[in-house]
Amino acid sequence: MARVFISHAHSDEALARRIAVLLRDALNVDPSDFFLSSQGGRGVAPAANIRGEIFTALSEVPALIVLVTPQSAGRPWVWLEAGHRLGRPDRTNPIFVVPSERYVTLLQPVADLRCICLDHDDDLIEMVNAVGASVGKAPLAVLSYKPALGELVQAAKSAYSAGAEQRLRAMAWARRYGVTVLVAIIAVTGAFYARSLVENANQVAEDALNEVARLKTDLSGANEVVNVEVSKTAARYLQLKGVVKWQEKPVNGAHVIASLQSNVPADCEPPVCSHDDTTSAGEFLLDLTKIAAKKDDDIVLRVSAPEFEPFSKRVKLDVRAIDVSVPAHTVDLTRRRLP
Repeated sequence: MARVFISHAHSDEALARRIAVLLRDALNVDPSDFFLSSQGGRGVAPAANIRGEIFTALSEVPALIVLVTPQSAGRPWVWLEAGHRLGRPDRTNPIFVVPSERYVTLLQPVADLRCICLDHDDDLIEMVNAVGASVGKAPLAVLSYKPALGELVQAAKSAYSAGAEQRLRAMAWARRYGVTVLVAIIAVTGAFYARSLVENANQVAEDALNEVARLKTDLSGANEVVNVEVSKTAARYLQLKGVVKWQEKPVNGAHVIASLQSNVPADCEPPVCSHDDTTSAGEFLLDLTKIAAKKDDDIVLRVSAPEFEPFSKRVKLDVRAIDVSVPAHTVDLTRRRLP
């Protein structure tokens, strides 16, 4: 059985393997102790149910490391794995790691949790100690795993350095706008032979410069776009689900409100509260990102329905993945007494 689960995007496999090598050298554990879905022999078995295999591994492994990069931040599976783990009070929280401090903003959905930067020696030693405590293995002396630590730091800096990002952006720009620039050069050269070609070349060059300016604007907002997409993905797993009953019978059309404050009005709207009406099966589902709730917050849950006494209680929020194994909150109503 695996002891350490490393959640990552397939394009970050090299970094994930470096993390596994560091932990293997520092804690003296076997390669078979790691679950990497992208690595042959270290992830989901052939022909197996992917969701079932991953949830089983997440339920059993003592330690979960979530590698968050610009490549993985928009991957639903990465946040599904993190959300499933956060919803289990019997397991340690995931250890979130980023290539460097400038990528901490990618962790907006779990900004309240501590993260590790792969380009900092002290952070990596802290990660080794945390994983060792989870798996019950005392780390070896730092000097014994110093080479693996240095290789991981260098790999993180190389894969996600400012220079590497600029090269990727330049190549993307060249692929998209190379033809336009080439046409502009040809047009400018031809301007020596005809006035009309000069005018056309000037127009093409101006268009190219406008495209470059627009590209710079798009790139400057790329981080905000990633944060928005990550928030949308994580919102699927920050939910409060439940069922409203009376004498074991579902109550249809009950109005359910969740808020961080008590005594909010019944007609409240986000961000004051999140609300839903129960289905014919008495079920409700509340999106708690609308009230900026975080894990372990105390949420005020209120239920009102005709012919029933108002119901109110406080519940401790945990992050619940959309999984049949997670029980729903049950609310039992009482009939209103006739005057």
